[in-house]
Amino acid sequence: MSKLVFPYFEAVAKTPKGKIIKIFRPIIPVRLCWKHQLTKTLINALVDSGADRNLFPAVIGELMLGIKIEKGKKIIHSGIGGIKIEAFVHPVKIYLKGCCFTTEVDFSYHQEIPILGRSGFFRHFQKVIFKEIKKELILVY
Repeated sequence: MSKLVFPYFEAVAKTPKGKIIKIFRPIIPVRLCWKHQLTKTLINALVDSGADRNLFPAVIGELMLGIKIEKGKKIIHSGIGGIKIEAFVHPVKIYLKGCCFTTEVDFSYHQEIPILGRSGFFRHFQKVIFKEIKKELILVY
């Protein structure tokens, strides 16, 4: 078995009382490929154990890959608070640190953060380990 180790991404956020704090998220750099068109830059995507599917902003598919977003199969994502957003499914390859696999990404005009979810990302690995104290993500394949 091989493994990939990614340190958590450090960011800042405001608490409800306005205090600035450091936060750490399992964000990893990936590249997408569609019909032999590979994104030229890395895309920082959140590895989200609460997401069922991969969900990316439509602008990534349109501008970086040339995908006609609305030609994909239309699906509806339900999120926190029951908010629903429309997305369109497209087959892509995901590349990360020497690992590559074909999967589906749902692209939405209402999504701002690239998200890697369980059925479209986690299933390609034998283990997905979140080490909160060490602030690292380990992908075993």
